[in-house]
Amino acid sequence: MKNSIYVCYTLYHLYIALLKAYSHFNKFGIKSDIVLTDHIDNADFFLRQLNEIKFDFIDKVFFVPDKLITNNINKNIYNKFFYKRFIMNEYKGYSSLFNDKEIFIFLDITNLSRFLMFKYKKVNLIEDGYGIYRNYNVSFKDIIKNILGIPLGWGRSKYISKIYVNFPDKINAKIKNKILHLNLAELENLNKKDIEYVKKLLNLFNLNEKHLNNLRNNKNSVLILTQPFSESNFISEEEKIILYQQIIKKYLKKGFSVFLKPHPREKTEYSNFFSKDVFIFRKDFPIEIINFLSDFIKFDIVISVNSTSINNIKNGKKIMLGLSINEKLKINYNKFLQLDLNNEF
Repeated sequence: MKNSIYVCYTLYHLYIALLKAYSHFNKFGIKSDIVLTDHIDNADFFLRQLNEIKFDFIDKVFFVPDKLITNNINKNIYNKFFYKRFIMNEYKGYSSLFNDKEIFIFLDITNLSRFLMFKYKKVNLIEDGYGIYRNYNVSFKDIIKNILGIPLGWGRSKYISKIYVNFPDKINAKIKNKILHLNLAELENLNKKDIEYVKKLLNLFNLNEKHLNNLRNNKNSVLILTQPFSESNFISEEEKIILYQQIIKKYLKKGFSVFLKPHPREKTEYSNFFSKDVFIFRKDFPIEIINFLSDFIKFDIVISVNSTSINNIKNGKKIMLGLSINEKLKINYNKFLQLDLNNEF
């Protein structure tokens, strides 16, 4: 059996990669490698953290650029016309990291992932979010990609051999034959013998006991998952603040303790807008870590506008407010859904 290597573009990817690598190690005694990319803010910090904490089931941790390569592509129009040759040349120095490994990626529309598909032909895709569940019609851009030999995204490429998703029954028919169940609940189902692993996992994301003790309270609590609506230009920064302000006021009036978890892509400093009555988490950890904090706090209600990550939280009543909460948000978000989500090329 081959060693596995996981290519991570977000902290959520890193979280899932560690869960899968730990499960794989417990079953087969085989260690895995981790690749961090420049899509992760402070990737160098997490690279150091992983090397210092030393998870027993992780062999090596690497950094490989992706956004940097996009910048290089855009310097010359010919790089797009000879995309495959360009990508193969740009990444040839990294081949040794992936040779004789079972490769897992979370996005199949990036330069690094395309290189891996071109070179190794069989790559595994792990669900990143709602995109994998959409039905994609062949677009003009897809036709151009086929002419240029660029793999289609969202699991449609012949180079994607297996796709791991949380909800296999919701997947579209075109890729149904590749689907396996990710089963996040099973991966997170740890017991007392795993306590050291959980401590290391929390430590990786800087969630030490002193920080966690601040969460303890006896009141009913609500967790609000914010989203990068202003960063995506769906609504303005001011409109986003007003949207979340209305939600917060509603639950403070009801006597709830209110907790806010910003999305990692957000630039908003929520502490500048909301009172000290609102506990604001740092943004630089995946929200799914909340599932390991039940000794400190259990949320009675978890709220988001339309974030699918709400489904990954075990405890609490889930409330999905929907895009209709703001008409401008609804219009601009739906316009976005009509576009080809592949912004890399």
